[in-house]
Amino acid sequence: ECSWVAWGSWEVLGRGPVVVHRNSSLADMPVFARSGAVLPMRDMASAYLPAADPLLWLIVPGSAIGAGLLYEDDGVTVDHRYGSSATTSFTHQWQGSLAPGAPGSSWHATISATNGSYEGMPTAREHRAALKGVRRLPQTASCDGVAITSTKVGVAPGFWMEADVPAD
Repeated sequence: ECSWVAWGSWEVLGRGPVVVHRNSSLADMPVFARSGAVLPMRDMASAYLPAADPLLWLIVPGSAIGAGLLYEDDGVTVDHRYGSSATTSFTHQWQGSLAPGAPGSSWHATISATNGSYEGMPTAREHRAALKGVRRLPQTASCDGVAITSTKVGVAPGFWMEADVPAD
């Protein structure tokens, strides 16, 4: 059984089948995600480019493990029908306390090598992971088995904190 999380507030709603009753305005669409899900996304700088660079991996809170898969093709032709496409996977795992920054907590992520190819595929790109619903960074972090350190926002390689959770 998985749990479900309210998009934006990152509130964990419950485990298994859940019935949620919420009042929403017409401008406020209720969206929910599976805890631990990893969603490949674009930032606004690459919204209109053929391929996302940087590629943002949004990690939904509420689970110690999770995974996601990005499928890409040229977006123009039907060459995907003949195998012209690529996939990249992202897996992650919290070790120790699920509370980031707790003593002994660590976060490990693995980004697979891209499998496949298509015309215009980027040869390299920056990857960013957004850990949603956390108040503190993990004490240690690694990607593909290599330790990464905390740095200022947007300085790569490394990880940083962007506040998206209201203060207690």
